Amino acid sequence: MSRSKAIIGTTASLIAAFVIEYLLILIAQKGYQVLFEDPNQYLLISLIIIGGFAYYGYIGSALNAKEVLQKITPIALILAIAGILLGWIWEYELLGAILIVVAYFTEAAVAIKLKLDYARYSREWAEIFFWGVLLYVASLPTILLFKEAVAVTFMGNHVKIIGLIPLLYLEIVGKQEVNP
Repeated sequence: MSRSKAIIGTTASLIAAFVIEYLLILIAQKGYQVLFEDPNQYLLISLIIIGGFAYYGYIGSALNAKEVLQKITPIALILAIAGILLGWIWEYELLGAILIVVAYFTEAAVAIKLKLDYARYSREWAEIFFWGVLLYVASLPTILLFKEAVAVTFMGNHVKIIGLIPLLYLEIVGKQEVNP
């Protein structure tokens, strides 16, 4: 297991979460269609690139999540790219947004196993990360119907960030629990 790759994966996830926070604020103001306006579609593309870094980091460091990452993440990235193309280039914004939401559902499947990997550093922060991901992903489809529902999605993403920050710190200093 590579600690440096774990740091890359967690850092990429944290950066993506901050980009998502910004996009959620825009969605709260204007609805999901704002994702496909200039320059926001470039932020979606940056999330794909950041996702590639997260995949690289986690695949080289995850013990429990490695198999599910290998099977699910490439599919999720392809779905997200298709969603961006549909919404931005072909202007099928709802279909594009739906594909992006479906791609993010894979995050919940990965988080179930990733929680076990993060528990090596802290069970508590791993649980906070996990529940943040689940709240974020479970509430994501509602913002396609009601932009006001973004508050719950924002809260889930924020809880995920609250869990990731101390986990990243613990990865950097190399502190692991004795019996995770």
